[in-house]
Amino acid sequence: MVRYDWHSSKAVSNMQKHGVNFAEAWRVYENQEKITLEIIRNNENRLVDIAPVAGRLMVLVYVLRNECVWIISYRKAKHPKETRLYYDATTHRSE
Repeated sequence: MVRYDWHSSKAVSNMQKHGVNFAEAWRVYENQEKITLEIIRNNENRLVDIAPVAGRLMVLVYVLRNECVWIISYRKAKHPKETRLYYDATTHRSE
């Protein structure tokens, strides 16, 4: 079973800013249609998963800590680059 955790204050600010609840982020992390990217931010390696959830493309930013998914951000995809990356990557999966 996957464990998820986050700072409660960050979850509140994420909800206010993006209108989505960290408790729903598992829908991206456990999604078989997701793509995963690696980024470095604030001298930390982070993972970014992008996947469709209920008809919307969603973005989850997290780190893995002690066998736990530590959620940093969860939101609707808003940048054209995110959408393009996702569809470019998934278009080639079946080839």
